Amino acid sequence: MAQLRIGEYYGEQLTSFECDFLKLCVTHYDKDIIVPEHNHSNPYLCLLVNGSYKEIYGHEEDLIKKGDVLFRPKSHVHMNRFLDTKVSCFNIELKKHFFDFLEIQPLNTYSKVNPLSGAAMYKILLDFTYGYDYELIIQVLTDCVLDIHNLDYKDANPFWILPLQKILENETNKFHSLDELSKRMDLHPVYMTKCFKSKKGYTIREYQLKTKLSRGAVMLTRDKTTISSVAFELGFYDNAHFTRSFKKYFGISPHQFRNQLMVN
Repeated sequence: MAQLRIGEYYGEQLTSFECDFLKLCVTHYDKDIIVPEHNHSNPYLCLLVNGSYKEIYGHEEDLIKKGDVLFRPKSHVHMNRFLDTKVSCFNIELKKHFFDFLEIQPLNTYSKVNPLSGAAMYKILLDFTYGYDYELIIQVLTDCVLDIHNLDYKDANPFWILPLQKILENETNKFHSLDELSKRMDLHPVYMTKCFKSKKGYTIREYQLKTKLSRGAVMLTRDKTTISSVAFELGFYDNAHFTRSFKKYFGISPHQFRNQLMVN
């Protein structure tokens, strides 16, 4: 088994940046490439930008699809088989200085992370590729990593937190009201709202909106999907509502987002 050096990846590195805190890079893989069993010297996040592949670890196997985000600890031994003719990954390797800065210990648990991290990763990718504001990247990445670490402490969450998250993540075709959600969870809306914010760091409304925007970002990478159909499928009132929300979070319109990623 190979342990890759800091900043080292299989595949072709198309573009990269490295500093004391992290390394950002986009890697490309051809169809039917099999990456042998290995692990990395640092934990890292990986957003699948194009294509699909299989993550094989121990006796387990995950199918990774466009828009999925993985957190791989440095102890995670895995191999990969790439299934499509064009597979691109955006990797963020997190160095010791980054965790020292946050005063936290890196997780040792491999996981697919929640949709909010997907939105954050797309935001970092866009800034890295087209604008490059280092402070913004660190800020967004910090929020993303803290959110992932919070997910590891499920025992500290009330039993209803995870089912509520699943509703917001899986039922994205409408905007759920607090009244509706509190009835489904059999909770008082004020208690539910305050507790969710204290445990997750987001209001329910923020979590719901960012989940929709993350899914919308993935949908916009599909050539034949119109912006109108994305807005409709995600339960926005109209195109303008979707566009305003998308631009407020990503800093560019859905049309610009699609064009820039297609160029990339």
